Amino acid sequence: MRKWLLIGVVVFVALAAAGVYCNARQGVWLDGAFYAQTSEGTFAAGGDRIAIERTENGARFTGEVDGAALKAQLTQTDGLVRVEMGEDVVEGYPANGGLVDSEGLPLAWNQGITVSVGGEEPPTNPYALADALYGMYAGATEPRGEWGMVWIYALLYWMGLTAILWPEETHFLLSRWAYRNAELSDAGMAMQRLGGGVAMVASVVVLFLPLFIH
Repeated sequence: MRKWLLIGVVVFVALAAAGVYCNARQGVWLDGAFYAQTSEGTFAAGGDRIAIERTENGARFTGEVDGAALKAQLTQTDGLVRVEMGEDVVEGYPANGGLVDSEGLPLAWNQGITVSVGGEEPPTNPYALADALYGMYAGATEPRGEWGMVWIYALLYWMGLTAILWPEETHFLLSRWAYRNAELSDAGMAMQRLGGGVAMVASVVVLFLPLFIH
């Protein structure tokens, strides 16, 4: 029993460390994809990568977004931010790590309607891209997940592990007083352990949920 408890503790710590790294990793969201900050001035999401080269009054961006080459120039003058991306030019005002229009509405909201044709994803909207590029430039990153996921993982994991190691004790934890002989049958023990295994699997899914969704 002690052997399996020790193994359970080691696995718990290893998964918790990986989960904290996954959820706490800083980056910027763009069209449902998380561009994680891999180094100073570099962000990556899957096969896409964006590099930032700072200039006197802004920055240059190079890399790939949705598999397409990216070349953009950001300039900031007298509170106005201008982002040039080929033929697309977006202007806005800095606010809370993003860009807003003259009425104070986030530029990222100005995406209109996108339609998928033939199963192909539509190109990235220039307003959303400009907002994300400014966030990278301004250092307005955010964590990929929530700390609450780590606590939920810990609760489910230990509920599952204790149900596997001590099926009778956990099954009758709050109701032992109601039975003269609080014992589980072999089938009951198996079901209790099965439920514990399901809880442990669910805990891992919750912990790494940001990876599954994005």
